[in-house]
Amino acid sequence: MPDRREFLQAVGAAGLAGAGMMAAGCRPASAVRRLGPICVETYTVRFRLEQDFEGTLERIAEIGYEEVELHDYLGHRPERIQRALAATGLRAPAAHRPFDTLESEWQTTLEYAEAAGHQYVILAWVAPEHRTTLDHYRRIAETCNRVGELAKAAGLTFAYHNHDFEFEPVDGRIPWDILAEEMDQDLVKFELDLYWTTKAGDDPAARLRQHPGRFPLVH
Repeated sequence: MPDRREFLQAVGAAGLAGAGMMAAGCRPASAVRRLGPICVETYTVRFRLEQDFEGTLERIAEIGYEEVELHDYLGHRPERIQRALAATGLRAPAAHRPFDTLESEWQTTLEYAEAAGHQYVILAWVAPEHRTTLDHYRRIAETCNRVGELAKAAGLTFAYHNHDFEFEPVDGRIPWDILAEEMDQDLVKFELDLYWTTKAGDDPAARLRQHPGRFPLVH
């Protein structure tokens, strides 16, 4: 098990903004909502979680965090997730899931998310072979609308997490704009990743102002 200093450095370095509520820039300055709970995205400490799941969550709680966003279930049943969270006093309002679960395991994913106590289920990343053309992005949006409707019916919220590639032009269009246009805002929310958006040369603050109410979470 790593020592406390190494653990604190790992948690502090990269993944702090997992499920903070964010509405800054969406309303006049006098009425701006501030960031809500800042939680740890467990991808930051993924290797430690693999070695010691319960112990790693315990250390996150000891630091003072109250929430985590799970990057992976690591093969654990939701009952174990719930027990580990309850033992530390942590909550896990959100979890990232891979693209293939949207097509093959969505109902199981929703059942797991409900049992684990999540509020949000988030598409983490889209592999290159699924996003080479604008039609690919339109199909992604169509799929997200479909699974978002099922998530809403189950009492959950589905969201899309971006990287930089969504802001790289394809045939003269920004793919993220296609997603924003084609996704039903009542069924699909966005978890705007501020780093990746900025790295792509885009302006995350402008995106927040442009699409108020569509960003319940940010990274």
